[in-house]
Amino acid sequence: MFDVKVVHLACNKNRIAPVKKITLPRLDLVATLVGAILLRYFCHATCFDITEATLWTHSTVALGWMRQDPNPWKIFVFNRVTEIQS
Repeated sequence: MFDVKVVHLACNKNRIAPVKKITLPRLDLVATLVGAILLRYFCHATCFDITEATLWTHSTVALGWMRQDPNPWKIFVFNRVTEIQS
């Protein structure tokens, strides 16, 4: 009779930009890090296989940073890329 669709919000994370000026690629990298941390938390809480998940970003700079070895970059980028890659 009725086509019922149910949607559940599993988790949510908000973060505001810091007071100190940061470039947009670095903000995109921080957003990607927050997504990776949230995914790890969600997969741990629900026993979901993390290798089955896909995270998306529109930032080609952040994707380029994550695809390469983080050693040549400054500390800010190095720390966040290392955390994402782990």
